[in-house]
Amino acid sequence: MKCFIKSNVRFLVLIIALVFLSRMAGGAAPVNIPGLPTDIWVVQNMVYKTVAGLELKMDIYLPQDYVQPPPGTENNQYPVVINIHGGGFEAGDKTAISQQLDLAINLVRAKVVVVSIDYRLSTPTQATYPQAVQDCRDALRWVVKYGPGYRIDTNRIALVGQSAGATLAALTGLAPDSMYKENPDVASTPIKVKCLVLWCGGYDFTNAAEANLNENLKQWIGGSPYNATYAPKYTEASAINYVTVNSPPMLMVHGTTDYVAPYEQSEALWKHIKYDIGGNVAEGSQMLQVYKGNHMFDPTIIQDQFPVFGNPTRLQIDEITLKFIKDHLNN
Repeated sequence: MKCFIKSNVRFLVLIIALVFLSRMAGGAAPVNIPGLPTDIWVVQNMVYKTVAGLELKMDIYLPQDYVQPPPGTENNQYPVVINIHGGGFEAGDKTAISQQLDLAINLVRAKVVVVSIDYRLSTPTQATYPQAVQDCRDALRWVVKYGPGYRIDTNRIALVGQSAGATLAALTGLAPDSMYKENPDVASTPIKVKCLVLWCGGYDFTNAAEANLNENLKQWIGGSPYNATYAPKYTEASAINYVTVNSPPMLMVHGTTDYVAPYEQSEALWKHIKYDIGGNVAEGSQMLQVYKGNHMFDPTIIQDQFPVFGNPTRLQIDEITLKFIKDHLNN
């Protein structure tokens, strides 16, 4: 009976602490969300940054053991994955994590906190480079600065991005610490990333002829790569330029028939890491080629190719991604 009372008191105290911390930062108490398993808890709409009256928010997905820790684990810290959604720089929001729901659930059940973020989107009249990168970096810095209050181990952070989100994740994790600062509250907080997972992104925009064919990219940057005003921005927004031997290891996943973000983007980044840079980043990085896979891996196309071409299924892609993250965050 005493153990039961102590356990419930401990649970109540933890919930009160979570409510207090989350509301201080503009969020709410952790709750179960319809459609998610009951062992997944979510702190919704945590504000990490406000710009010109616009609140940028994140959702934080927590494991059951975090919310109701077994005796002796109350002070355990958890690694974290920050998810950056795709959408051509002009669409999507933090709820797009539903497109990678199985992976997110498996991460949380592996006792990894998952954070899904919003960032400013471009429109035909409003470019959002470099603002979108600044937002992603400020979200990362927010997690580094305030994460310990949520029992997040800030030495074990992974970034995951899909499509345009992969471009943003690469810039967020690879660019020098001095770049892409906007929020003064976290400006002095150092960037810490243990590994990157990049699905179907673009990382080298220095070829003007190729970049000029990408309307979403031109809208995001603000003009043509042939315009002298904007040309330097294409170089600056090319994450491939920031890879060093000390960069975090990367898992690149890309379909060879991706007509949205060409497969050659990941292939070029992989070859640059492997043959030009070398060192620790090359040893820890991986490239997963999905033969005849399209953008973000239409499961019917992938399944049709398996096992004739030895392709992974979408489930296997998730399993490879999960293993890569767990190996590096638990290392």
